[in-house]
Amino acid sequence: MAWFDTWAGVAVTVLTAFVLFRSVGLPLSFAFKPVGALFVVTLTVLPVLAGVWVQPFSYGRLLVAELVVIVAWYALVMRARWMQRQASLIADPAKRAAVLERVEKRIPALLSKPAKKVARDLRTAGLICLVCGKPERAVELLRTADVSDLDEEGLAGHIGNLAIAQLQLGDAPAALAALEGSAALSPGRGTAVRLAEVKALVLAVCGRQEEALALLPARGNKITASLTRAHALAAGGDSEAARTELERFLAEHGRESLEAVVRHRGPASPVAQSMLDAPGTPYR
Repeated sequence: MAWFDTWAGVAVTVLTAFVLFRSVGLPLSFAFKPVGALFVVTLTVLPVLAGVWVQPFSYGRLLVAELVVIVAWYALVMRARWMQRQASLIADPAKRAAVLERVEKRIPALLSKPAKKVARDLRTAGLICLVCGKPERAVELLRTADVSDLDEEGLAGHIGNLAIAQLQLGDAPAALAALEGSAALSPGRGTAVRLAEVKALVLAVCGRQEEALALLPARGNKITASLTRAHALAAGGDSEAARTELERFLAEHGRESLEAVVRHRGPASPVAQSMLDAPGTPYR
């Protein structure tokens, strides 16, 4: 039965590896990448070594060895996911300044590495800069990244962030140019739907309201749709309806979002500016 115990241990450790991947937010496909594969192989081989080279049924030693590997790997993953952890904090406006300061300190080290290896971290750093009101820095970082090895989800996030950053700089043509990279994505996927929302917004900012409204996904993000409709309605001359849509957008994202709409330099930007400038406005 020794062989059964050994290979049962192998099966359990493989399952443990996959559970660990999911617990830190990694897809199961990570097991087929070099770092993930090394971890799975190491964790799987340990039971065999314990059974053949150490002594049969040496479960105490096996447990200690596996714990060492798990702890070391977990520490490595947490270090690699530092940027993602910072991104999770920016939902709280009170934490954004501190997060941005920490990220800026880390960026020189990122830029010293091959752009392909740090593409995901540069994308996340760009998102952090964008949310923290630094679209110029976001564009700089996103353009630096080599995205050739990103999966579809990562590439979609990169393209969307770059387009929004360009829009925040008031450069809608550059935002449209950034979205040209989405043609390589599989149609119908969730990533393609999210990018369709971004493209609809950019088209609305450009005053192409019919194209923008036609492109809005039926089950997309309602808040993004409100902003898109605001620009489209303003382009059609209906400022009051545009204001109503902006109020919906504002209720979700706060005053800073209204200032961002002004920076779009789109049809709804004057409406947003009037909301900020009105006497007794609650939006300042």
